[in-house]
Amino acid sequence: MPRWCRLGPLTLALTLSLPVGGSAQAMVHFRAGATLATLGGSDAPSVDSRIGLDLGGDVTFDLTESLALQAGLSYVQKGANLPQGDIDLGIQIDYLDIPVLLRYVVPTGGAISPHILLGPAVSFKLGCSLQVSGEGAAGTLSCGEAGVPPVQSLDFGAMGGAGVDIATSESFRVTLDVLYNLGVRSIDDSPSSEDVRNRSWSFLAGVAVPIN
Repeated sequence: MPRWCRLGPLTLALTLSLPVGGSAQAMVHFRAGATLATLGGSDAPSVDSRIGLDLGGDVTFDLTESLALQAGLSYVQKGANLPQGDIDLGIQIDYLDIPVLLRYVVPTGGAISPHILLGPAVSFKLGCSLQVSGEGAAGTLSCGEAGVPPVQSLDFGAMGGAGVDIATSESFRVTLDVLYNLGVRSIDDSPSSEDVRNRSWSFLAGVAVPIN
């Protein structure tokens, strides 16, 4: 079982200024979809992707006609599968993700509006386990016990992606998004000085309605 590394403590500070005027629109989005997660970094073992869930939503505040601020909250399943011969090992790490993204809408003048998303994301670990199966055996171990590397309770990522809004009426939109979350720190909480980071794609569909 590969060991990972532990980085020093990090401090998060987010200061947001929202120049939203009286005519600006705010939208609430509800989304659901799938994740394709893996592990990267200079010391990451050879792994296969884990397929998981991404469930949540966000609120978007217009800053200008084509630029908005999007703040979200999502339950996201990350991790990876680590095949070891006849035994399958699956690192399953579940997070509460809080992305704060700039959203640029490409003007089209029609019902379909493409957009681009970019910004930071903070992830709070909700659970972590190692799933073992194969050779007539199966079991679950918590991260940090029986040789399973412990995982940091807090992760930071850089998120980017694109999508489209499809306006079906003045007060209802269908949304489709593809997002990539690049972990920027090691997720390990052991003293082994190895570098292993989260990598995940999210493929999302949802709806959006105005709240003002």
